[in-house]
Amino acid sequence: MRKPMTSTLTLLTSALLLSACTAEAPTPAPDRAADRTDLRAALGVSSLTPTGVTIEPGTGRVLVLDADRGIFEVTPDGQANLVWGLERLEAYGVPVASPFTDLVAVEAGVIALTAISDGFLLDLGADSFEQHFCYEPGWEEEPPPFEERAIQVTDAVAFDAHTGRILAQPRTIVGDDFGAPVEAFVSTYDRSSGADIQWFSLPSADFKAGGMAIEPEGTVLLGQGSALYRHDPTEGTLTLIQDLSPWGIRAIEGMALDAERGALLIIDGDTEALVRISMAEIGG
Repeated sequence: MRKPMTSTLTLLTSALLLSACTAEAPTPAPDRAADRTDLRAALGVSSLTPTGVTIEPGTGRVLVLDADRGIFEVTPDGQANLVWGLERLEAYGVPVASPFTDLVAVEAGVIALTAISDGFLLDLGADSFEQHFCYEPGWEEEPPPFEERAIQVTDAVAFDAHTGRILAQPRTIVGDDFGAPVEAFVSTYDRSSGADIQWFSLPSADFKAGGMAIEPEGTVLLGQGSALYRHDPTEGTLTLIQDLSPWGIRAIEGMALDAERGALLIIDGDTEALVRISMAEIGG
């Protein structure tokens, strides 16, 4: 699998940190009502970098990933409790090439986490952590000419319990400044082995989903900026469902579907809030 050079990691990690430190522009008040949890207030901190949300199978716990601290459970009353802190990484001895970009619970206590180049499995019960899947397309038997100047990165991961597959949205980024994506996919991986199974090209090479969720019928929801899209792997289509800015969404940084309650959970990076919106209200 491709591994980033030190300069790559420095550039991309710096970009993540700079985005978190940039002064925020005032956010207009939402036009439509939504259930919002201020994550800064819930965690009792002045700033954070929320990059993912998931609903744990079996328990229904809402888990939020903060790239600087770790994984928290956000309770219905708007409180947050630490489930797993990033300081535990040192105990596992597994190299991780960047801050974590997203998470999804594949079963109770077992969570997939994504970073540059690789996806990982964290088992909270066993207190174990391992590299589990890789974003490099499996058909690339011969390295492309830009091999030493290319990395794969995803900001979104999801799990399809019906097929037992983990999904990601990797992009191949090349160039001396690592800023020019040349291809973008929705990719699937076997839950048990981590082997890649299928790759579906997206229409735009620079499409970057901040969050991903799986609908009961198997279609994929992708969030980019304030826009919610539906990707149908069988049709190869990417369709805009709704602009979520009327609900106060400006920058989707994580997404999970609460199928039982018919609601979409979104991390809005602009306001650092967890937002719950009814799918019936979104439509599409």
